[in-house]
Amino acid sequence: MRDEDKTREQLIQELQELRNKHEKNHVDQNSFCPIINDNIKKDLEESEEKYRQVVSSISSIIWKADMNKGEMTNIYISPVADTILGLENGTINNKWETFLSYINPEDAAIMQKRIKKGIIRNLSNTDFEFRVTKPDGTKLWFYCTCTIRKNNDKIQIFGNSIDISERKKVEAELENKSNELSQVVNSCPVPMFVINKDHEIIYWNKACEKATNISAERIIETKEPWLAFYPKKRKLMADLIVDNDIESIKQLYNNKSLENSFIEEGYEAEDFFPLLNKWLHFTAAPLKDIEGNIIGAIETLQDKTIEKQAKDALVSAKMLAENASRTKSEFLSNVSHELRTPLSLILGYSDLLIEESESMNVQHAKFAGIIKSGGSRLLEMINALIYIADIEDGKMELEISDFSLPDMVYDIQKVTRSIAIKKNIKLEFTLNPDVRTIYADKSKLKIIFHHLITNAIKFTPEQGKIWVDIRHDHGNTLYIDVKDNGIGISEDDKAKLFDTFVQLDGSPTRRYAGSGLGLALVKKLVEIHKGSIWLESEPKKGSTFHIIIPAQNEIIRHANELLHPAVI
Repeated sequence: MRDEDKTREQLIQELQELRNKHEKNHVDQNSFCPIINDNIKKDLEESEEKYRQVVSSISSIIWKADMNKGEMTNIYISPVADTILGLENGTINNKWETFLSYINPEDAAIMQKRIKKGIIRNLSNTDFEFRVTKPDGTKLWFYCTCTIRKNNDKIQIFGNSIDISERKKVEAELENKSNELSQVVNSCPVPMFVINKDHEIIYWNKACEKATNISAERIIETKEPWLAFYPKKRKLMADLIVDNDIESIKQLYNNKSLENSFIEEGYEAEDFFPLLNKWLHFTAAPLKDIEGNIIGAIETLQDKTIEKQAKDALVSAKMLAENASRTKSEFLSNVSHELRTPLSLILGYSDLLIEESESMNVQHAKFAGIIKSGGSRLLEMINALIYIADIEDGKMELEISDFSLPDMVYDIQKVTRSIAIKKNIKLEFTLNPDVRTIYADKSKLKIIFHHLITNAIKFTPEQGKIWVDIRHDHGNTLYIDVKDNGIGISEDDKAKLFDTFVQLDGSPTRRYAGSGLGLALVKKLVEIHKGSIWLESEPKKGSTFHIIIPAQNEIIRHANELLHPAVI
């Protein structure tokens, strides 16, 4: 075996054996063979120098020390330590304290503690990791293996410290990616869970907890996803996907609206689950490694109970409708609810795609953004339709409560500023410091703010500015002003601005998109609060919307009059 092919431990061991041999020969032959003794000494020095050169050429830090009464003596530290730590040659120079001064103090204490524990327990080996800081501030990680040798009362320690900084960097990146994926899955509004190739549940998101009433803590790391859906043990579609058991999938779900999913090699079906008392539409697809091997599966759930019930209700409503207007309102409300359910799934998947946009090409990332943007606009329009239909049909009820207005305004700022920043529009909020707790319908007040501010953003050019001013008097009457320096509105258009489905520019080539529902909804929500809204505007000089929301006792009385008028 060549010297270069030997392991570091072998080199150190052979060097030590040569030293021991020399010490023994020195005692036995000192009085009798002075010439032989000199030759052995010369051979030892040459061999030792040769081994030192070999050890010095190794890229890891090799060190050796004798342990004498708990202290390290006769220390050797390979000169390459100076190079690795970015020091001048000869800086460490076999000085243990100098070497320790570059090691993280906590790690240095652990390192010496582990060595001493190994000696006390008569261990032949021990290992540990430690961090060092180079003079330029660079942080490095090392993995050290120590060999402990005892020869009578003599204890020697041989250490080999390998730079593992790159490995630590990769481990940190993998951990960050895992955390990112966990956050994406957990924050997704679509119920979903993930199993690995051993059928163990590794993800069970918040939406899945809510849908099944089983916590992630209870079910993660188990092989029992069936507990959430069935009274007896059986495989779910995700389990069959992992097993690549397509025949069983077809047998179990063939009469349950089984279809191929738009996801490659995925399937979707629909079934009623008595344990949950819900109709669920579920989609399962395989997860594969870079070689195409199945390493797990993901399954998503969509509650179709409302859709099933709504379909039945819609049929009944059509059959029993007494007049066209009532039938129209019920139809509009029910269909809008049904559209919102699948839209949640679309938006959830688009969010997942956007989060992973770095791994997609530019065109696919652009398509994911288009899906998200279009789905959000459609969901907003559907919600507006539901509110307007409920108000016109007398179904809208105010949920008056006291809440912190500053907290609500802060939430609105986060959402609307993310929209405004895309057009580089400055959005300025002014909230009277006396405004604290108010009485109103919080969710509907949020809708009012959202539509007014997004409307201002839409009609304000880039580099523009929007002001939102909020104040109240001592009687708790709330005053809201939303002002912009946008395109403005003519006097003729003001009269029809709050009409349902009205676009001021109705041409096919209009510049500004929209359904004409936003401001109509705002006006209706303000009015059921017994409030008032009006506009001040001039073309090319911007617009200011003024809103007044009165005290809560007046809101309740007036809302009941609007929603439940007396029959004369």
